[in-house]
Amino acid sequence: MDWLVAALFDVEERLREVMLNLRDQQALASAIDRDDDLFASLLSTSLRTFAWIEDQRNGLIEAIGEHLPLSKN
Repeated sequence: MDWLVAALFDVEERLREVMLNLRDQQALASAIDRDDDLFASLLSTSLRTFAWIEDQRNGLIEAIGEHLPLSKN
């Protein structure tokens, strides 16, 4: 299970980087012509990357949950 926690840490770091990138793009959006195909492509790629990494994060959390004992309440 240790490798799952380490992988989750790595994924969390990548997710944080993607979120910072998206925030930077949001800040630049007012200065860029929003009809620009390059801007749209960049934003689309960033959003797909975010969703892909978030899916990895959710899968790791689920895998870690399968290794944890259930409480006996």
